[in-house]
Amino acid sequence: MGNDLFEHKPPETRTKEEELEDIQLKLERIALTRGHSSSYTKHQIEDAVLAGCADDESDREMILDLQKCADASTSSSHLVVTNQVDSDVLPQQLRCEKVSESQLHSFTTCIDERLNSQCHDETNEFHSHSDSYIYVMGGNDDNSWLSTLCCYLPYMDIVKSLKPMSSVCSYASATVLSGNVYKFGGVNANSWVDTVECYNPLNDEWSLCAPLSEKKGCLAGATLNEKLYAIGGGNGVDVFSVVEMFDPVLGRWILTQSMLKRRFASAAVELNGVLYVVGGFDGSKYLKSAERLDPREVSWSKIQSLHTGRGSHSLAVLNERIYAIGGHDGNSHLSSVEVFDPRIGSWMKGEEMKQSSVFATAAVINETIYLIGGLRRDYDFTESVECYKEGHGWWTTDLKGIGKRAFFSAAVFSMPL
Repeated sequence: MGNDLFEHKPPETRTKEEELEDIQLKLERIALTRGHSSSYTKHQIEDAVLAGCADDESDREMILDLQKCADASTSSSHLVVTNQVDSDVLPQQLRCEKVSESQLHSFTTCIDERLNSQCHDETNEFHSHSDSYIYVMGGNDDNSWLSTLCCYLPYMDIVKSLKPMSSVCSYASATVLSGNVYKFGGVNANSWVDTVECYNPLNDEWSLCAPLSEKKGCLAGATLNEKLYAIGGGNGVDVFSVVEMFDPVLGRWILTQSMLKRRFASAAVELNGVLYVVGGFDGSKYLKSAERLDPREVSWSKIQSLHTGRGSHSLAVLNERIYAIGGHDGNSHLSSVEVFDPRIGSWMKGEEMKQSSVFATAAVINETIYLIGGLRRDYDFTESVECYKEGHGWWTTDLKGIGKRAFFSAAVFSMPL
């Protein structure tokens, strides 16, 4: 416990000012455990502190008065609790000049108990949403290339850091198979790689797998029939149509039927047992074309082309339709969205996003598309998250948990940690 930043000294060695500042820190920490954010409003913190004491009105009043008292007695500008409060609005017995060290110690003990309970509740709450995690890997945060792995619950804006990858990685692909998260290909610093890593959420460990047949990045990835597919990509010189399939039983990659087109920075999804690959760059132009692989058939087949060629876009499946979101068309970043319905066999123009986006990632949770990270029109990194729900359209949220991030990989996972 000696390293606990919020550990307080025995009351006989502390002044009132130290106790009050300690209480201020503890109030903020309770909010941190609930929101996992770096900025809080007065009401957000009050909600966090008061959670669990709704049936005890005296407890509520004591906590609120204590919060006001602590706030009125500290000038630590980096702590976000409440604004300065005139002492006339506080009950006489809790005016700062009237509070004894013994009272403060008693209040601090109460806060400690609330904090411990709150941390425990938040841990349980995090794990209770285990069917809706997004694993976010590597990329760049507008400052450096990353090897990080985190688990993100966007609807709560909670981020949990996990064991990092063996090295920095960007422009890779990621997907989930048999309870594990696989990351393959990409760029390590300045070099294309053939590396494949597997993350086991149960023990928070990475392990190396058999490598790809060659070094490449900006490839698409998907899972189909309990096998991984690494699709297309390139190495800065060549653009590939090659498709590799990983069979976990054999423990190696197998070259399978190549696509009809070479595709760099395309995107892929699985829908109803069929693999779809959309758009990309063929070495000279951004592609409108799209194709599909039905394992019951021998080869890839064309589907109707997009209205707009695009690469470095996002692809998502929502209510059995495929959404092609944003990307780059060779001239500018796109805010346009196109929707493919396999039952009709054609692309329709969807509702445009609020902002253009490239090198972002789309994930679907609870019938909502979350578009995370990416670059905006002037190649600015964004930390905003846009959401889409049928019947509601696109909207920009105030979710900031992931922060600025582009060129990363992500996968939605349904098993608990």
